[in-house]
Amino acid sequence: MRAVGLPDEAYLCALASLPDATPARLRAVAHLAPRDALEAIAAGRWHWVPQLAELLDRPVRRARARSGGSSIGAEHPTRSPVGDGDGRAAWQRAAAAADPEAAWDHHRQLEVGVWPLASPDMPAAFATDLEPPPVIFLRGDPSLLHGANVAIVGTRRCTRYGRDIARGLGRDLAERGFGVVSGLAAGIDAAAHQGVLEAGGGSFARDGSDGLGRPVGVVGTGLDVPYPRSNAELWHRVADTGVLCSEYPLGTPPAPWRFPARNRLIVAASDVVVVVESHGAGGALITAREALARGRTVLSVPGPIHSPASVGTNALLSEGAHPCLGLDDVVCALGLSVGEPDARVVDAAPAGLDAEVLDALGWVPASLDQLALRTGAPLPQLSLVLTRLVAAGAVADHAGFYERVAP
Repeated sequence: MRAVGLPDEAYLCALASLPDATPARLRAVAHLAPRDALEAIAAGRWHWVPQLAELLDRPVRRARARSGGSSIGAEHPTRSPVGDGDGRAAWQRAAAAADPEAAWDHHRQLEVGVWPLASPDMPAAFATDLEPPPVIFLRGDPSLLHGANVAIVGTRRCTRYGRDIARGLGRDLAERGFGVVSGLAAGIDAAAHQGVLEAGGGSFARDGSDGLGRPVGVVGTGLDVPYPRSNAELWHRVADTGVLCSEYPLGTPPAPWRFPARNRLIVAASDVVVVVESHGAGGALITAREALARGRTVLSVPGPIHSPASVGTNALLSEGAHPCLGLDDVVCALGLSVGEPDARVVDAAPAGLDAEVLDALGWVPASLDQLALRTGAPLPQLSLVLTRLVAAGAVADHAGFYERVAP
């Protein structure tokens, strides 16, 4: 395990790779040099790290497995933790087998920065957080963590309405020069960063001279383990054009407890948090609570009262969160003045039966028969109107169910 001339970062990589190396467990050995901590654990010298020994005797909270499926990837813990077995023995075995030199070489080969909490490079937002990360692993431009950033978060099970709002807001913020932070989860998070990448036609000046905001991804796995896998290309584009960071080393797989832990860092990297859609419980509401605990402004996008995906966001509004109706609300929350409306071409608003159909559709998907009952329009005429609205981009057709598209 001992190697000559290795920096502290090498031993931090090894420590952070130990089984269920939670931030609290790593903070419990912060009084020792990383090499000394690893060697003490490998030798079973628990009197050197009594706080760690106590934590290893407790189970890590895990998410309850869904019926018929794995709990891996669930983004919030339950109140009933699952036991870990003998945590001390598992850590002692893993520490004895650790190879800090190989871990360090692997991170350097993939150009992943390793920042200990004590490093002067650690962003102040992380270093001064209520629960600071013992170490940050990073790919991309670290200076983006110092700019004016807005977090856009929400449910993975979003509607077309929510996805369009997140994508448009991400694009608008980037065009105004603000960074956009997300957890790169499926749904709202991914849509927000897709919007950022659309800003300026999808190309960014390497020196930042274009004035565009960049994507900031804060993830709950190793930077080489995209999760979900369907977001792999998005992860790489965020790392190439913005910055991708995690408190977990390369190779770390998804685990239920890591996602709530990640949410506090999404907040730490942001000046304002916008919740676009959320069910009655979930990671977005955890993020909102973390934001309030840190004095960040929380904005919530109103949604249809009958939409399950808006239960959480509407509840935030009833509890006093600021409403987010668009870019101007976010700019005001950042303490900046609202500029003149941009010069985008705006199509004429739908009129006549087109407008009546849109009103009847609302923001919840509906079938042709449901719309016929609501409008009283003959089916052939209604089909023509819907075809026209779909072609105009005002409505999306999902296998016979129609849904409005946010402008």
